Amino acid sequence: MSQLFIQQYLNQLAALRKVSGTTRESVLREAFKDLLKAWGKQHNLVFVPEYKLDTLTRDKRYVDGALLYELRVPFGYWEAKDSKDDLDEEIAKKFKRGYPKDNIVFEDTTRAVLIQNGQQVMDCPVDDVDQLQKLLTLFFSYERSEISQFRKAVEQFKADLPAVLEALRDMIARAHQDNPTFRKESERFLVHAQEAINPSLTDADVREMLIQHVLTEEIFAKVFPDTPFHKDNNVARELYKLEATFFTGNTKFQSLKALAPYYSAKLKHKYANELHANEVAILPYYAANLNIEATYAAITGEYAEFPNLCFVDTLDNVGGLRKYAGHIADLFGSVTDENVARIKRQNSKKISVIIGKHWPQSVTVVGLRFSALAGAEARCHVCPSGTGRGPTKNVITVSSIKVTDAQGRAIGKAEPWGR
Repeated sequence: MSQLFIQQYLNQLAALRKVSGTTRESVLREAFKDLLKAWGKQHNLVFVPEYKLDTLTRDKRYVDGALLYELRVPFGYWEAKDSKDDLDEEIAKKFKRGYPKDNIVFEDTTRAVLIQNGQQVMDCPVDDVDQLQKLLTLFFSYERSEISQFRKAVEQFKADLPAVLEALRDMIARAHQDNPTFRKESERFLVHAQEAINPSLTDADVREMLIQHVLTEEIFAKVFPDTPFHKDNNVARELYKLEATFFTGNTKFQSLKALAPYYSAKLKHKYANELHANEVAILPYYAANLNIEATYAAITGEYAEFPNLCFVDTLDNVGGLRKYAGHIADLFGSVTDENVARIKRQNSKKISVIIGKHWPQSVTVVGLRFSALAGAEARCHVCPSGTGRGPTKNVITVSSIKVTDAQGRAIGKAEPWGR
């Protein structure tokens, strides 16, 4: 397929030269633009022409084109020059003006030059199909540093996890043998777990639950640093008590130290790709954006835009991308193109947990799964906020959910349960 794209590019370039009778960049660059658009589509990248650059001098600079992820994060850039220009001199000029050096292709319809991380990686004639294919393969194989760090952290996690698991299992076995307090708490928790979760649970299940609790605790603490989940949730609260009998202080720190890079990278990935938030009024929208970004900056020590906050009513948006007169997109979604893109991105995800505040009768939704089809059954798990009791289950239909006041009361086949 890649060689086909290149051959189409060369044919288009030859046709433009023949029909236009010119070698001007503004005419001939269309061929390379179409090549990048076609190739980028295979990688789920969006081509944006005349992309505005953020330079240190704050001067207005525009690169001829950029390929972006759906999150509007740039993947790579392209700059076209006239064949009469000295391409090497033009590249040097562009870099002096603040053009990016991480992943950019320069071409003048005769040569193509690939720069990655400030280094010239490849220089080839555009009519050499094999060499141009190699250059573009390298260009589209580029990996941003934060993505690369995340992958490395995942690989490190895979390498370190078996040793950490073995150490935890040994600690728990020794505690069970030598620590009467742990044995007593473990037996008490087993009874609690059998009553709250499953009567068939065994002591071995308790040990595995404790290990999972220890390993995921850091992730929850970093993603939701100001929430009282582990204090209010009945199972988590009991696991904390059990953990406190043998796994605290320096022992805990040293045991989990090897996994620290993974937790950090996981947080960055989750912040950019897996956390979503909606607001339907402008003031809470601004406040939510500031709170989320400030919390992330406080945890990581660096600022990053939160790309998944939508100005949309969650309940009216439950049906996915179904369109009808008066649909939320007509009212709010189309405020900006970026907001529409965020709503579509959110609707394309499989989201199984929704956390809300300020619900009528102090009700908090702790788990919610909807079908994209209006009228299909949806099961929601609801528990009174702060009670710590297990969720009750109500079956409602998507078509029965309507917002009737500013508080967002749901009416229909189910009793009002909040917004």
